[in-house]
Parts: sequence; C-alpha cells; structure tokens
Amino acid sequence: MLCASVASAQFTGTQEQEAWDNYYEPTYFEFSLTEVASYLGTDTATLVAALDAESETFYNADDVDVYYESVDTNDVRFQVIVNGGESVYPQASYGYTQGYWGGFWMLEDGTPCSWGVDGMAFYNYPGWDAESDLFYIALGQAPDYFTAGDYVNVNFLLYVNGESVNFSLTLNITEPEVVEIDNDTILSNITIVDSVEITVSQKPAGSWTYSTAGVTISGLAEMIGTTASELANYFSYHLYVRDYIEVDGYYQWSDTLNQDYTANEPGFWFSQTFDENGDETNECYSAAYGSTSMFYIEGLDFEADTDSLSFYLGQYPGNCAAATNYWTTIYIVNGSQAYAVKIILNVLEEEVIDFSQMTLAGSEWHQVVISSGYEDATMIEVDMNAICETLGIDSIDYSYYAYKSETEITNNGAANNGGFWFNTSGYSCGYGATNCAMYIEPYSTSELNYLNVGKYVFTAIADNDSLTSSLLVLGTTTYYQIDVNLKVVPDAVKDSVDVENWKIVSTIEESIQLIPDASNYELQTYDLDVAAILAAIEMDETDDKSVYTWSSEYDGSSWVPANLTNAYSCTPNPGFWMSPDGTYNYGWTSSCAYGVTFSLSDETMTFWNIPGSNEVGDAFTGYFYFVNVENGYVCQLVLDIEFVEEIVDVTDAGEEDVLILLTTENEEGLPYAANDLSAMYTAIGIEAELYDSGTWYAPVSASRYTKLEDFETIETVGFDENGYYIDFSSQDCLFSLWYDTDYNQFVCSYLGDINEETVATTTVYFRYDYSRYFFNITIAGSEEAAQGIGSISSDENANVKGIYDLSGRRLSDQSSLAKGLYIIDGKKVLIK
Repeated sequence: MLCASVASAQFTGTQEQEAWDNYYEPTYFEFSLTEVASYLGTDTATLVAALDAESETFYNADDVDVYYESVDTNDVRFQVIVNGGESVYPQASYGYTQGYWGGFWMLEDGTPCSWGVDGMAFYNYPGWDAESDLFYIALGQAPDYFTAGDYVNVNFLLYVNGESVNFSLTLNITEPEVVEIDNDTILSNITIVDSVEITVSQKPAGSWTYSTAGVTISGLAEMIGTTASELANYFSYHLYVRDYIEVDGYYQWSDTLNQDYTANEPGFWFSQTFDENGDETNECYSAAYGSTSMFYIEGLDFEADTDSLSFYLGQYPGNCAAATNYWTTIYIVNGSQAYAVKIILNVLEEEVIDFSQMTLAGSEWHQVVISSGYEDATMIEVDMNAICETLGIDSIDYSYYAYKSETEITNNGAANNGGFWFNTSGYSCGYGATNCAMYIEPYSTSELNYLNVGKYVFTAIADNDSLTSSLLVLGTTTYYQIDVNLKVVPDAVKDSVDVENWKIVSTIEESIQLIPDASNYELQTYDLDVAAILAAIEMDETDDKSVYTWSSEYDGSSWVPANLTNAYSCTPNPGFWMSPDGTYNYGWTSSCAYGVTFSLSDETMTFWNIPGSNEVGDAFTGYFYFVNVENGYVCQLVLDIEFVEEIVDVTDAGEEDVLILLTTENEEGLPYAANDLSAMYTAIGIEAELYDSGTWYAPVSASRYTKLEDFETIETVGFDENGYYIDFSSQDCLFSLWYDTDYNQFVCSYLGDINEETVATTTVYFRYDYSRYFFNITIAGSEEAAQGIGSISSDENANVKGIYDLSGRRLSDQSSLAKGLYIIDGKKVLIK
C-alpha cells in the first residue's frame, strides 16, 4: 500500500496499527502545535483561531464545495498530496468525505474517495488542542481491508494564510493480537459478584439517532478477579449475553452465555422475548439485526483510570412504543465470576404541543423540483439569524418542529439531524409509514441553516404532482413557518427518447450461485461485462442512473418499460433490494429475497442477503436494465439466482427434439412420444437409476424457468398457448405434459381444438446436479403441421420468413431475443 513520500516534509511520523475487521479507533500522529505554527510563520494563538474558525464552518460537511460556495476557502485548507507530490486534493474547493473538517476516505494509493466506494482503504482527519499544545492527524482503516505486513504512506499539506507545512506519515499494519481468556460460559457455574442498573431515556425514535450512556463502577475489575488495565485492554473479550433458544417450538432462556456480536463490535442488537403464551415481553435478548429488532447497544468500553463503563444506545426506528421500558442484561465475565449490567431503555411519552394560542410571526416559501427517478437530496438555505430575531429568541436556542396534525406539532422527527419525514397530507410521520412521501432535514446537527429536501424512494407523489410540508420555529408566544414545496417531474434528458419507445436491443442471461450467510450481509461478487453492455446500447460510458429494474407495478411476465425504476434501495448505488419473489425493487426489509449492487467502474456486481433469511435451494429470477435514454436502447440483464451449498458451474449438456402426434395414442388412449432418455443420460453422464435425483423445469416466460415438483403425474403440469407453464385447471391451459416413467414416454393431454393443422410447442429441461438437458417439444395434429413450424433444418427456402415467438407474434430483432424457443425463418430455434 504505497503513496510516494515527500522529501521536503517538515513533520514525519511512523506508527503501528493492528489489522482491523471493524470500525475501531484511529491511531493519532501527534505534533507540537507551537512548532507547526512556527513553520507557518505565525504564533499558536493565531493558528488556533484560524483552525477554529474554519472548522466551525466546515465541520461534518461533505462536499461543501456544493453547499458553501459563498464561503472564502482560501485562508485555511487541509489537503492530501497525491501523484508523488505533483498535486494536492482538494484544490480551490473542498470535498471532505470522512465526516470531519479536513477528513478524507482514501484509496490504497492515498487518493481521496467517497465513503463506500470499491477500494476504500483508510481515512484521516486533523485535530488540535491549544491547552495541550497538540496538533494531530488521525489515521484509521476500513474494515477487513488490510492484512499484516501492509503499510500506508500518505502526505498532507496544511495551508494557512499563504503558508504551508507538510506531514509525511507511515502506518504499518501488524497482526491483530489474539488473547486467550478462559471464561466459563455456563451461567449456573458463574458467581454474580454484583450488579448495576443503567436507565437510558429516549423519545420514540423514527430515525437512527442514539444516546451515549454509562456508569462508574468502582472496583469493577477487582470484584471479578482481574486488574483495571487488563479489563480495559481486553474489554470485548469479557462481554457476554445470555442465549435465548427455541425448544419444541417455544423460546426460553438458556444456561449458556455467548459473545456473538450482532451490532458494531463490541455490541448487540436486541429483540423482545416471549412469555408462556407466546406473547412478546419487554425483556430483550441479543438477536440478528432485522425488522423485529428493538434497540442496539454498541461501542461498549471500559476506562481503567475512572472505572467507567460507556456505550451507545439507539432504537430501531418505529419499533419501540412510547411510555414503555425495554431492558436486557450484559455480563462482564472473568473466569467464573461476573458482574451483571441491566440496561433499561425508557421510551418517553412523545411530546405533542398544542400551539393554538401562538400567533404567526412570519413565513417563507421554497420550492424544490426533483425527478421521478432516483435523485439525491436538494439543499435549500434559510436565514436562522433573521428568523430568531423575528421571534425574539437566541439564535443558538432553537429546534425545528413539524405539524403532527392540523392542530398539534411535535419536535420528535424521524429523519436525520432533527429533521422530519412527511406523509402525503404534509404531516410528520415515520420513515416508510403509509403514504410516506418526503423529508426535510438539517444538513447536520450543527448546521441548521441548510436543509436537505428529498422524496421517499417509493413516494406516493406522482409525476407533476407536488406536496407542501412545513418546519416551524417557536418563540415564546409566536412562531415562524418554513414551507417547502416538493414538485416531482419526469426524468428529463436532452434529446431523450420517450419511455414508451424504449426497446430491448440485447439480452444477457447469467446463472448466479450464492452461498447464504447467517451472519453477514455481503455475499459473492460476479463479473459484469460493462463493455458489451455499452456497445449494445451505443453509449461511450454509463453512470449510476442508467441502471433500472422492475418497480412494484411489474406484473411478473411482460416487458413494460414504464414500470422500470432507478430508485436505488441498496448501497453502494446503483443497487436494489428485491421483493420476496425476487423480481422487483422492494427496499430493505427482512423479507427481501436478495440485494444486488453494480460497480460500473470495477465491472462487477455484488450480491447481498438478509443474514439468515435465505436457505440452500432458494431460487429467484431478477431483471435488470441498462438504458441509454437518448436513443431508448436497453440491454436486459436476466439473473437466474440460486442459493447453493457450493458454487459450481451449470453446463448445458445438450438438447433434442420430441414430436408428439395427436394421432398416435398409447395404451391409455393419450398422445405420446416414446423416449427412454438414453441420449440425455449419455450427455449428462449419469445412469438411468439416478433419474429420481434430477429435476424437471418448465418455462414461465421466454427467459425464465420454474422447477416442476411433479412432472410424472397425469394432467398436473399445464401449458398455455405460448408454451409457458400454467396451472392445469386454468381456463388458459391449452395442454398438459408429463413424462411417464413406467413406459418411458412423453405424454400429453390436449384441451384445444384438434385438426391436421393443430400445433403447439414448449421447451422443458432436466437438470441433474449442475448439468441440464433440453427437450424441444412439438405437439401436432399431423407431421405436416409439425414441419410447418419447423424442425431444425438447413432448408433456406422455408415459406415462413422472419422471427416469431411461439404465440405467432412477429419480432423485429434477433439480437434482442431472450432465452427460449422461437421460430426463425420457419425453423424452430432454441436461444440459450
């Protein structure tokens, strides 16, 4: 991991850091603030004043070049030196990505990047303390990126009032220390030496906010037979929660303890337990994160010098009831002794304020126009100094409120940084609530002048509709109202082709095998042929917003481009969490079938699952589209997804044609075609005795097949006029097809009119292990009818010219054909 060093650096430093698997504390490179000031040709007080002034403006401000163009950025800059010292980043404008003033996430080579991009390796941010004469630069790792022996050499420039000073820092990555601590994990064997209760009070949360909490436990380490320094150094090794297990269909507490962290280490998510009737109780146990989660405790830490225990506690938005206590117990164990910490989440009554006696002191109106496709938030600015002056209140002593109803307001919002989600009536609601439509939220908790405005991913606001929601600022007897009108318009691209005229010009089908994971979200990554996609849709390059999938209006069968969406719900974008049946964009919930994200720069697609929700054997088909909106060309990507124990390539072993003449009947008087499957067994490489270990599949569309549970029973599996699988009892069923294993026959039952011109086709396949063999089935009233639809031949003088699907519809372009059976110039052709 190399960044070229700068020989002229005035300050250098080398430190070690263990390889991390999570977001832990960074390592601090410390320097004398006085010496730094001296190199900058100034004194310490002047330097601190300049840094303080700049950090107040830019603290926690990502991409501030977009939002703070009016701010003078020439006086103070903290930059990364890149390209071997030839350039710095950022230059005239700022784009801090780490969350602190001056902080960057960086790639391996030290180039700053956004959080979450592929290759994100480490981060930095500067800080200072005038009282300690300290200037420092923090360096930390992205989880699971580095291994022992790697190192980072990165160079920074601090520019103040025309002068600059360079820092060259090296961080050597070492092997993580593995500590052997022999703790008893059987609760009945452990002596509880003492206990404490910690109560954390919070409003019902509609967002991912959290509280910092803790307690001082004098002599904690000594009580459990260790030292304060040992306990502090290896605190995560001493933290346990009690198992809660299912026995005979009922959940009950176990006598064992575990360290299975389900939140950021060391930390746990908690769900409610059950009483003897199966009803939820307010005592909680550690469980995997999901829609039934109630709250989390993470960042558990012990400070040796003060004997203080601290942690973060936050709620799953919308799950905890007001005026209710939830609690859990965490055990701090050493050997056979433990200290029990009962942590109580006290969910307060929601504060709803009647402001009917207050009068309006002033108002303002803003409009935000946003596209119907996915789009980042738009920022507006309000003058809080002027608003507070109008209300006669201090400019640092306010918060935002919103309407909860026509007569009530609340300051308990569900969006970030004290903001709110709103429904289609303009009233405050929880994220994802019925008719959830838009949000208004401050840019940060310290920057309330700047408001982000955006729409809900699955917004109920239609194209060309608008919604006005309001924020309120309260004075003593008066209030000020900020009205924000969100207008949704169709995606507008210069010279774009109307959506209804989009056409599929290329189809790529991939078989994807995934190994389910009960602990992690991220699964496997597969290659994505971006070059082929771009060539097909005639684009030089593509971007995040060019990737679509079906919206919730998808009917499961037909191509309706108006039902596509690029409202991304899985990060890093572009990406989607897919519906329980795996076909349309659903948004993240515990019932999602899978998630997929596309990295167009790396030409990969990464798959995700809700931990523990998928099992071996689950199978889905997803449809994804790369769109050139300027010419309307679409490349369709069909992903046949299967969850497996082991990833093995699926191969097409072969195919053969089968003709069932309706005039040829077996002993039971049903049309049939004799076939002992010997060609299939030879192609796949198995004996006939293994037939029962294989599975039949039938088409449900031109490119999608479904597993048949019973293909050996008379009149069970039906097909419609297109040759697609359908319930035999359906009025659209044209024929039934099955394989008679007693007589080695394909047998059919035809429900339509039968004459010499009758003909129907379908394609089924048999799969054994990771090989499949196709049978192209033709059912005809005569050999002439069968030949009319065309057994595969080299006859170039066929009477039927052009491309048709099995229902007889003429198609325009062979390159756009999805996998399936087609009639091309009078010949039956299987596209694979």
